[in-house]
Amino acid sequence: MNLQDEWNKLPRVGDRSILAIDPGLRGSGVAYFEDGHLVRAGYVKSPEKVRTGAPAWFAMSDAIDAWAPTNPGLIVIEQQRLRPGKEKGNPQNMMELQGVVGTVLGYYHRNTITEAWYPEQWKGSVKKEVMTARILHRLTLEEFQILDAVKCAESLKHNVIDAIGIGLFHLGRLKHERLIARS
Repeated sequence: MNLQDEWNKLPRVGDRSILAIDPGLRGSGVAYFEDGHLVRAGYVKSPEKVRTGAPAWFAMSDAIDAWAPTNPGLIVIEQQRLRPGKEKGNPQNMMELQGVVGTVLGYYHRNTITEAWYPEQWKGSVKKEVMTARILHRLTLEEFQILDAVKCAESLKHNVIDAIGIGLFHLGRLKHERLIARS
């Protein structure tokens, strides 16, 4: 059975809902879609401010679940991996992020279909500002207003934009349009 068959069998929760997540250890970008449209977005802070490992992972997972309006039909989340020669910063931080991903997927896996993508799968290798512009360009006016209403520091808003981008990617709304010169 393929993913589409499983998706079609799901009960209609708000008519096919998707929770997209850009995970973090102390805070995560989240975006909630219904019927292919962004209906809610935010930056969820973890109540765990100091510890790492399982206590921090569970705290972040619980905060995300408390934010989600319903039990979503699908979770899409960015996962991490170590790529020799391409790491930025401390590899332990990447492992902590992956701990959050595993905890979120473990929490939802019994009742929800889950998908996880590496950053290069959903956004390729384009620069952050290019991807941000591409995501913003794909939003309707109503969706842009939802993003604009998110209350978090501007320095954290990129997490929310990435969560929206992950959702748009799943929905097929983030495809790069290439221009081909004809002679």
